[in-house]
Amino acid sequence: MKILGAGLSKTGTTSLARALGILGYETLHCDQQRLNDIIYGVDNDPNFRLYDDVDAVTDLPTAYFYRELVDAYPDLLVILTVRPEDAWWRSVGHHFNRAHPVTDPVRDKFRWRLRNLAYGSPVAHEFLFRKRFREHNEAVIGTVDPERLLVLDITTVDGWEKLCGFLREPIPGIEFPHENKTMGTPSS
Repeated sequence: MKILGAGLSKTGTTSLARALGILGYETLHCDQQRLNDIIYGVDNDPNFRLYDDVDAVTDLPTAYFYRELVDAYPDLLVILTVRPEDAWWRSVGHHFNRAHPVTDPVRDKFRWRLRNLAYGSPVAHEFLFRKRFREHNEAVIGTVDPERLLVLDITTVDGWEKLCGFLREPIPGIEFPHENKTMGTPSS
């Protein structure tokens, strides 16, 4: 693995995954299998070298385990997708509470556990989610070597120029992807 998308849900992670794919990186978005033993509490001595077969991973759960993945992959580049907090809250609140709610810990075990780990609740509660959003972003910025970190706001003019400059890739001749637009801005 060469690239980790460390942004939380609804920060442009799907757009980033699509952009990395356009650049030729084999990208796994929102992995729902490889970290399950850790998420379910089965593996107490985990090996995070689970992504040797892909170039990049984005979104949860890997964003939550960014520290462990940075340690497991010493040359890893980290891209923290961000967006303005109020817009993020509107999008994540709608996504988690209306579009894709999780109400049963048995029927939807993975998302129930993952949302509890990342946000402290499977239901989007504004104060708690905003707090986790700020803490996660501050922690990534404060712990990842600045030479290995790109903070990317896909909802603004950040796009090919900033991403390709960081990755030392030529800028493609197509528009930067903006996937999953909700409430007027790309969100996932």
